[in-house]
Amino acid sequence: MGRIFGDRLRAERLSRGLTQEQLGGPECSHSYISLLERGVREPSSEILGGLAQRLGLPPGELEQWALQPTLQDQEYSLAALHAWCAWDSRDYESAASHALVAAQFARESRKDATVCEMNLLRAECLVRLGRHEQGRNLVNMLLANTLASGNAGLRSEALQLSVRMALAERSFRAAVVQSQESVIQSAVLEGDSTVRLAALHLVIRALLSEGHKEAAWRHCALAGDDAVPVRAPSHLRGRLAWAVGDVAFARGQADVGIDRHERAATLLRPQVDLREWAAFNLSSARARLEAGVADEATLACLDRAEAAHLILGLGGEIPRELAFLKALWLHGRGRNDEALEGLVSFEERSQRMDRLSSEAAFLGGRILLRLGSPDQALARLALAQEGFFRLRNLRGAQGVADLILEISRTKYEDPGPALAHSAAS
Repeated sequence: MGRIFGDRLRAERLSRGLTQEQLGGPECSHSYISLLERGVREPSSEILGGLAQRLGLPPGELEQWALQPTLQDQEYSLAALHAWCAWDSRDYESAASHALVAAQFARESRKDATVCEMNLLRAECLVRLGRHEQGRNLVNMLLANTLASGNAGLRSEALQLSVRMALAERSFRAAVVQSQESVIQSAVLEGDSTVRLAALHLVIRALLSEGHKEAAWRHCALAGDDAVPVRAPSHLRGRLAWAVGDVAFARGQADVGIDRHERAATLLRPQVDLREWAAFNLSSARARLEAGVADEATLACLDRAEAAHLILGLGGEIPRELAFLKALWLHGRGRNDEALEGLVSFEERSQRMDRLSSEAAFLGGRILLRLGSPDQALARLALAQEGFFRLRNLRGAQGVADLILEISRTKYEDPGPALAHSAAS
């Protein structure tokens, strides 16, 4: 039946939010379905009947897909093949271009589900390329589409893409609302559906980002080892373990957070997605250090994140983040002189204190206080407080204010014990 049949089978499966295992049912393994989708196997009529039933299509329709393909079918198949190959090689510009062409040919053939799938792929590429406005317009068009509205899998996937954009833009309220709708839409799918698991991951992320720790934790009960099937993709199980660990850390359960993050480290693969691997290790190191865990495993997270970012050649804020976290780790190990050295690059006061500069000033103040230099500590803490106020980080500003007040009260009363107590707190 060839490539045209395989592309059509893949499109129909994805539009329904089915995994290859679910489509195969009891007759076919997921690897056999993969071979069908790649066009290198010829299914029997019995297998075609079972596939049609699980796709909710009339008996015999699958056999018609390979009979006398139209010119549009052939053009669509070629464009879709180029799009997915470019996607697999992370050439998102080319993938978006080919997906647009494939969608146009599919529209001419009146394959509405395929049009939606290609537009969803194109929107995903646009987001990866940083063109959020174009991606959002395309997602909104998909959500307004009658077919997508009636297809739980397609609608949930479109909502998930919108959630990811909202999280990137720090629009947490919108992310929570859309992620909750995505969970509702995906509830009709099988328990190991990749769409359903991805929706669960995003609702946990969105709720935690908006500060709803307990609501996020209730969703975490659905993401435990017993709840997520082992046959689910490794990267999805890893993302869920990562998210659950973050919620546990936020709730003050460092032991649970460490356990979940260690689980995620075994499931996420640098060879599959090096960017995600780097982001996970950086995030895990920060969560552990903020919980006061400055052990060798935390340092290993930092080393892995640094190595991955060097390979990727990423600039921006990442080197500064790594420098700050390394100083925080040294402080946690009692190596305060080395930690203070690591903060030298943050000492130049910019016209507007950013997040990392403010955090580094706060850490520098605590270290100087520990080293018995309260006047220098107060100067650093004043900078930190200014930065936190500018960023509207009231919790950070309050933490600085409490420490400044304690230094002011104890500075001239009993310097030795008082300063020791301040540093310990």
